[in-house]
Amino acid sequence: MKNKLTAILLILALLLTGCGAAKGWGDAPQDGTTAETAADATETEDEQKIIREIIAGKDLGGREFNIGWSIQYGFNEVAFTLEETAGDSINEAVYERNRLAEEALNVKIKGTNICDWVDILSTIQKMMNAGDCPYDAFCCSMWFMYLCSVNGYLYELNGIDSLGLDNEWWEGEKLEMYSLGSKSLYFVSGAINYLDDLSISILLFNKVICDNIGVEYPYQMVRDGVWVLDRLFELATSYGSDVDGDGKYTTNDTYGFTENAGVFNRLLAGSGEGVLKIASDGSVTLNQSEKMMDVFLRMRNNLTAKSITTTVIADREIDNHKTNKMFRDGQILVGSDQVNSVFGLRQEMEDDFGIIPSPKYDEAQTEYFDLYSTASGSCYAIPVTNTALEDTGLIMNVMGFYSQDTILPAVIDKNVLTKGTRDEESAEMLELIFTTKFYDLGQWGSDIYGSLCSLIISDKDNIASVMAKMESKTQKQFAPIQQYYKFG
Repeated sequence: MKNKLTAILLILALLLTGCGAAKGWGDAPQDGTTAETAADATETEDEQKIIREIIAGKDLGGREFNIGWSIQYGFNEVAFTLEETAGDSINEAVYERNRLAEEALNVKIKGTNICDWVDILSTIQKMMNAGDCPYDAFCCSMWFMYLCSVNGYLYELNGIDSLGLDNEWWEGEKLEMYSLGSKSLYFVSGAINYLDDLSISILLFNKVICDNIGVEYPYQMVRDGVWVLDRLFELATSYGSDVDGDGKYTTNDTYGFTENAGVFNRLLAGSGEGVLKIASDGSVTLNQSEKMMDVFLRMRNNLTAKSITTTVIADREIDNHKTNKMFRDGQILVGSDQVNSVFGLRQEMEDDFGIIPSPKYDEAQTEYFDLYSTASGSCYAIPVTNTALEDTGLIMNVMGFYSQDTILPAVIDKNVLTKGTRDEESAEMLELIFTTKFYDLGQWGSDIYGSLCSLIISDKDNIASVMAKMESKTQKQFAPIQQYYKFG
């Protein structure tokens, strides 16, 4: 996973400083970045030894390996024909990764978009009911792969030795997170996919506004371990005004902070807790701890209440698309988004911006945590209908190996060229963010998520009664975990 992290860090670090007048995608770099990246991507002798051992004597006879994929926004990170690459460097890299794996194993890798991403569960359910699933593996939204796991549609991966889950190109440190603390693992991520990392929540701040109002960039607070909720509240309320003087806060004005109604989930995760609590026997309850209650009430009193005019909650005061544009136009000091938003900011935002993690609960908390979206984040899984498990594990393992030096370096070489130099401080923050990924099923798709968002939209503070009211419904929604995940 070191290669994956290094590559993504370089991608995003280079994006940050040239966000105003970026070069075209195909322009040549001015600072030797391509040569440096190529050197980083060169396979070491140790890596060559590992892959030789994995593929030694393996010949799959030209069989087809069909991956069914469906990701939010229609992203394809699985397979392309040469014609479909259409000169796109990332698509070309996916093609090259697959070509190398195909040659190594004598196999043909195929990708099929099985449906719109919100229809993943129902589509797979129909396949299973009909006894006709033509796919060897899935690369889909993690939320829907979780749903497939608790409907009995996925194979447990722990027993597939050829998958090589101990290899560094798999996200080994996250496996316990995906297994919900059980002995069962139904989906994985690693170098083979990158949309999971691009779906991590981040905070963005406008450097120009910081300079204009005399506020220091928050980087040092993060380093010193003092980037906590209270510091975010102070920063968010340090800026914002009714620019046109009409007595109303609209798209014509400036703000210290913008978020959508999912802000509580992200701040709670940053505090080291999830909305759901999964016990050692697999039973699920809602988190009703004192800390959770405190995060909500402090958030409302200092950040999200309608009376706080320096904050705008997307889809409450102003449409979500408009608030995104306002941040790009330099009207907002601090905003929240996912890592993938940096690609749009690179082209559309004139002001320089920086990236920081979600704040900790307090200074006593030793680690930072950053929630990532189980809706837009991808993962790989294997359907229970697959009867060639060792072949499947081997192919995915080899794809993961070759992904290290094809897909991610291609993104660096071709798609991150900027006018400015690297933002070393933001790169440092990104390194932290990518190691603090926080997985919580109490997000989009869960019943409790809608109730929590409604609290923010309606500006109510009755968090305790809402959690108590939703307890039984939540237990019922997640009860299948005990059936399909092995605990104890």
